[in-house]
Amino acid sequence: MTTSDAEALQTRVAALEKKLKRTSIGWVMMLVLLLVGGIGVERAMSQAQSLQASRLDIVDSAGHTRLTLGFDTTGRPGMWMYDNANKTRVFIGFGSSRATPAITLLDDTGRTRLFLGFGATGNITPQVTLSDEAGKPRIYAGWNTQEQPFLNVTDQAGKTIWTAP
Repeated sequence: MTTSDAEALQTRVAALEKKLKRTSIGWVMMLVLLLVGGIGVERAMSQAQSLQASRLDIVDSAGHTRLTLGFDTTGRPGMWMYDNANKTRVFIGFGSSRATPAITLLDDTGRTRLFLGFGATGNITPQVTLSDEAGKPRIYAGWNTQEQPFLNVTDQAGKTIWTAP
């Protein structure tokens, strides 16, 4: 073996050693990533699949509650939406006298202006009630006590001014 052959062989061995070192470092890094990733996956899989709470308040950037998901004082679920003054303006949930679905829109004084739900007449039938500024029902669409479709419009005193049928 000549000197130039020995030098060429030494250069090739040095290059192979570099490759082996890089490959070894790569394998070690891969092993570390797999271990860390495996721990993360195991931890993620051990987490609950749902969020559970008896009340959830959604707040705006100023920290004011704008929406609440929770239960009323009778234990019925509902959603309340609040205005800038923290007054309830929308309620979606279940009626207070019965466990039937209801949607209520309130004005800034807290008076119900629109009610969409079931059974103000005692029957479990759908109804819509629109109220004036004083909170008095002025337009009612739903069913009468004989469970017939009914539309009623009243004046400020509560006197019927138009009805159908």
